[in-house]
Amino acid sequence: METRNLTLKETAKLLRVALKKNFPGVKFSVRSESFSMGSAIRVNYTDGPLQSDVESVVDCYAYGGFDGMIDLSFHVNHWMNEKTGEVVNASSGGTVNSGGMYDSYEYGCPGEGWVKVSFGAKYVTVSHYLSVEVLEEGLEMTAEKWDFDASLVEVVYSGYGSWIKTEKLVEKYGWSNEIQHKVNEINKNAGLISAGEYHNG
Repeated sequence: METRNLTLKETAKLLRVALKKNFPGVKFSVRSESFSMGSAIRVNYTDGPLQSDVESVVDCYAYGGFDGMIDLSFHVNHWMNEKTGEVVNASSGGTVNSGGMYDSYEYGCPGEGWVKVSFGAKYVTVSHYLSVEVLEEGLEMTAEKWDFDASLVEVVYSGYGSWIKTEKLVEKYGWSNEIQHKVNEINKNAGLISAGEYHNG
């Protein structure tokens, strides 16, 4: 079956439909860009579902794979159901023949209504930002667990979401892997709180 080459614009449109279907009520920013070595779709959003959940929906809209072991990109084609919009892997040359870790594969057509496509974005990236309110909830949860003074950590808002300032915490205890662990846990807990509020809302 002949492969249908989709443009970056067409791919972004399909991706928006998939996001709306899978995450109703969440406001996503979907931006496309082209560069010398390919193209990309950037998905940004604040609060809502976990980043990993969003990635599981949008990753399939990229035609590019990358093998970091040998620093080599490879191409992936997909099967797309024109009625439901479902997307599954179709074929890839992989990187094994070049000394990499990804096997080649080729899967037959799943059935009637499916077309083989090459999407227009080489990469799809997702950035999940957290609001000040949610990050502060994550801070409180983490401070209670580890019994440290939450006032030593400041949550600051910027144009790309909120982030954590730890100057006071470091000034009192000095920098350590333990502090980095606490910062990571604050962000993790905030993400879980955000996802819980979204799914329970």
